Amino acid sequence: MTSKQYEELCRYFVAWLFQIPIDRVHSLDAPNPLRPELSSFSHQLDLCWDIETPAARYLHIANAKWRTPPHTVEQNEVLLLQQVKSQVDAHKAMLMTNFGYTDGAMLAAQDAGVALHLVKPGFDYRRLHPVDPAIIQSQLQSLARMAGRPLCVHELLLKGGQAAAQQASGAEQATTPLESTGIVRKVFPQQANESSPVSAAEAAGDRLFRYQNKQGPPPGMMKK
Repeated sequence: MTSKQYEELCRYFVAWLFQIPIDRVHSLDAPNPLRPELSSFSHQLDLCWDIETPAARYLHIANAKWRTPPHTVEQNEVLLLQQVKSQVDAHKAMLMTNFGYTDGAMLAAQDAGVALHLVKPGFDYRRLHPVDPAIIQSQLQSLARMAGRPLCVHELLLKGGQAAAQQASGAEQATTPLESTGIVRKVFPQQANESSPVSAAEAAGDRLFRYQNKQGPPPGMMKK
């Protein structure tokens, strides 16, 4: 799978997970807060989106890391995402990969509160367009509407600050059958969600604008 194909699969997964329209999950280059006598640069955000409640709006960022086995996501990649989260003033950071994480990455994520997910394609992805995001996303939407196997298989490893196994009771994990959890979905109800008047890109832009002059950093799913 190419990096662009995996990024689009993760975009689809995020929209399903948070039950938001897929066009609210953006990719952008976020400028770093400006410092005197230093050149400007930006942070590449694979995915970013905002969740709004009656009380507040929360900015999320995520990186999608496709790995060819036996390679896994390493500790430095978790630490880098945590640093970017701090720089762009996001509330939550997530990492998604298809194969796994090193022990060091798991420990760093637990310390930093970064969520770790396994997201694996559940279909033959060889016919996806290799690089065009719009075409890839259209193909994924078509696949999700077809009956059969799920679009992807998801496993939560770390919710942020605590291992997923510690956050749920052992009895629940051992005795709750997959079919009764409501996790298996074959159609993503995208049309049922209305877009928020403020997009994630706009929210991130507003947030970054406030920090630019500061001196300092500012449905086709299955779950294991």
